[in-house]
Amino acid sequence: MSNIPAHLDILSPEDVLAAIHHTSTTVTVRGLTFAVRAPTITEICELMARFPDLLELLDGSKEDAADKGDAILHLCRRAPAAVAAFSACAMDRAGNIEFERALLSKPDDFRIDLAAAAAEALFREHGTLQSFFGKTVQRLQDLGLTNVSSIIWRILDSMSTTETAAQPQSPKRRGGRKAA
Repeated sequence: MSNIPAHLDILSPEDVLAAIHHTSTTVTVRGLTFAVRAPTITEICELMARFPDLLELLDGSKEDAADKGDAILHLCRRAPAAVAAFSACAMDRAGNIEFERALLSKPDDFRIDLAAAAAEALFREHGTLQSFFGKTVQRLQDLGLTNVSSIIWRILDSMSTTETAAQPQSPKRRGGRKAA
């Protein structure tokens, strides 16, 4: 006999999985309305494993001047397959290589707008870029991937150093004698 009250509806593991859904948002691109969701941290980790140079691109230090500071455009130019895989995750087709290839065959403006919508969903769910990568690093460490997590920490450190360097500094006083 179980100590569970009879009035509780106990779900099977399959029913639990069927009841859990990602938070999605509706977007309209090229007149088509559809749902996108934030890729999960696990999906992002899998993307990094499939596309190792994605970390280098996320660093931003090798950005093309032609991209005018637009990270999505930069990634679309340098790693279109990685962007297609990221967008496929947002359309609930993570790891579907055929779907990713089909995305690559679509017009650039659609792919860029879709990637931007996926990035917006990602940051809406996970917060700032640093908080997202903080969660990602923790997940990588939990999986035993300490080398990748240390690369991400270096990127985060360089981002915070860049932000600090960009802030105006107050003039420093120098000791010594005044010139005559």
